[in-house]
Amino acid sequence: MELRNCLAFLYSARFESMSRAAEYLHVSQPAVSSQIHALEDELGVSLFTRSGKSIMLSPAGEYLLPYMEDVIDTLASFRDAANRCGHGDRPVVRIAAYDTYCTNDLQPIVQEFIRIHPKATPRVYSKDSNAVFEGIVKKDFDVGVISGQMQDVDGICQTVIRNDSIIIVASAQCVKQYTKTQLMCDLPVIHYLADNGYAVHLDTCLRQSAIQSERSIFFSGLDSVKKAVLHNIGIAALSEDLIRRELREGKLVPLDVGAPMSRIKTTIVFRAEQKNDSLISSFVELTKNAMSY
Repeated sequence: MELRNCLAFLYSARFESMSRAAEYLHVSQPAVSSQIHALEDELGVSLFTRSGKSIMLSPAGEYLLPYMEDVIDTLASFRDAANRCGHGDRPVVRIAAYDTYCTNDLQPIVQEFIRIHPKATPRVYSKDSNAVFEGIVKKDFDVGVISGQMQDVDGICQTVIRNDSIIIVASAQCVKQYTKTQLMCDLPVIHYLADNGYAVHLDTCLRQSAIQSERSIFFSGLDSVKKAVLHNIGIAALSEDLIRRELREGKLVPLDVGAPMSRIKTTIVFRAEQKNDSLISSFVELTKNAMSY
């Protein structure tokens, strides 16, 4: 009995849709259909009744589903245990975070985690927030940090660890050199070019403002966006935490652009079954307290 066939059955049953199961498993819909047929041939029963594009569990499918869920959960637990002991007495902790957090915040947390747990082996993955959350649900990762919050999923804990203001800023030199109208209408708007929730939050803030400039510049890194503003190239929306020092030193100046106060949440996610795991709970606490580093 192949694991991929079992997963195809399990998620098709959960979603009541082979196409949604295929999307979740990152395979084609014909592949899911073929895997289910293979499982049905192996078991000698029909697992679904089909009507056009709709599917429902057959009586045999309803009877077997809880057993399949137990099998998948057991295999996932086995994989977690193997990951933990795969380095002898050095347990592995799989940490995933959205790319901006990986770049700007995660390193000191991991450093402190290693200091407290010298035998642990962190594996850090930079993903977009959707992939992080999906990886937690599928047990590919042990703990994750995402931008924003996802809809509630049974068995998944989500805790907001930060709620930063988004501020539209210009360099102090630009503020001295240009009028407010020039800042709003003539200077280029610098955008963070990324396919993630963080970039969406920043662009939403810009769209809701009174900025009328038609000139745009795009950078694929937040540090590059910040440096471009510091070098007087244009104005940008950035989270307060990212520019806290520059604001304090007067190098960047908030602009009154008529936009409502916007905030961006940072959320830590993990499975409820790991709530009492000493390594996971330690990492969660370190992440919650990261602002003190």
